[in-house]
Amino acid sequence: MPEIIVKSIPLFKNLNIIILLDEYENFLEHQQVVINTLLKFTRPHIKFRIGMRLEGFRTFKMIAEEDFIKEYREYRKVIFEEALNKDKRFHRFLEEISRKRLESIGVLREKGFINIKTILSKEENLEDEAIALAKNKPNKIYEHFSKKVPKEHLDKVRYKDNPLLELLNYIWLTRGVTPEKTYRAMRDYLDKNKTEAGAKYERDYIHKYKLSLMFLLCSIYKKPKLYYSFNTFAFLSSGIVGNFIELCRGSFANAGWDDDLLLQEGKISKASQSHAARDFSKDEIHQISRIETYGGEISTFIRNIGNIFLEYHLDFHLRYPETNQFAVNLDAIKDKNLRNAMSAAIKWSVIQRKPKMQRTTPGDPHLEDTYITNRIFAPSFQISYRTRGGKSVSLNEKNLRVLMHEDNTDISKYIPNRNALDKEEDKNTTARLFPGL
Repeated sequence: MPEIIVKSIPLFKNLNIIILLDEYENFLEHQQVVINTLLKFTRPHIKFRIGMRLEGFRTFKMIAEEDFIKEYREYRKVIFEEALNKDKRFHRFLEEISRKRLESIGVLREKGFINIKTILSKEENLEDEAIALAKNKPNKIYEHFSKKVPKEHLDKVRYKDNPLLELLNYIWLTRGVTPEKTYRAMRDYLDKNKTEAGAKYERDYIHKYKLSLMFLLCSIYKKPKLYYSFNTFAFLSSGIVGNFIELCRGSFANAGWDDDLLLQEGKISKASQSHAARDFSKDEIHQISRIETYGGEISTFIRNIGNIFLEYHLDFHLRYPETNQFAVNLDAIKDKNLRNAMSAAIKWSVIQRKPKMQRTTPGDPHLEDTYITNRIFAPSFQISYRTRGGKSVSLNEKNLRVLMHEDNTDISKYIPNRNALDKEEDKNTTARLFPGL
């Protein structure tokens, strides 16, 4: 057809013709065979753009049965979620979509409340969140640590102006840093003194543990972590625009059109946003069971792996902060049902593969792929929505089978060196916030 068009319309002679196909995963196998063949023998001025879910290829075969299409030769795969999350233009795209939707609402357009970053706030303010959380019971952190850390040591590093810094100070004490050095490092950081201790304190607080400290603080106060702000919603959306729109829709619904904060100031409260995030997160987890054939197994796996990640987030030692990814070599898994279940989870974006290392040998057990669960699940499990690229929970075929088929499985075996660290901790009489870890 493109050749006929070019021959029939001379003006099109030097134009590229782009053929767009969507939902390729719904094409029948014999239909994909035909399209695959066209990809192999396409003319230079004819381009294909094919949209599909991950794992959407039913076959790589061509009409000539002995041949098949190869990535980087006949086609190039672009994983949309990866491209969007790395590209700052994705945020601008979300802003523009939101602006157009908000402009369609008369009362907001008239008041000029059409900037979604202003309505939600651009990013989290963890210090304000922590202060609000600790306001009515400012001694609760102190009481937790006073059970094993001498009170005279705790007294020397108290800092009620910022509960996150106070918590970090206590953790430094449990690591063997003296109260004097801990307090001096904090003061150097706060006063912007250029010292090695101040720089170390800044790295720990700003670059390593700040969000992890907030999760610990919420655990101490037995309150859920709030999920709010434009940046947080952009992360939670996992590159899926519909997720971002749903998070915003839920936030507006919770705020209500008679809410003074929204109509008078053009803002939605942290609580309304967080409530929307938790509700949508739970709904998405419930939807997993609808996945054909493997929905039950994938649901069980997500519950188990989510609870494993939660255990890491509740580790007072902060050994592996914000752990929310796992590693597995699917090529080494012999059980076809397990492989198919994982493929279905990838296809429906329940889990997402991170960029992988190049394998030298198929099935090499030492080269695992790293996966994250869809970030939208984070509010349900009270875990970080960020991926820092640090610790991965390593899984083999046996682990995967257990996590997919056993509810309420014992997750302690997935926490490294747990018993050894517990014994060492008792020996050094360090504080323990979370006895179960």
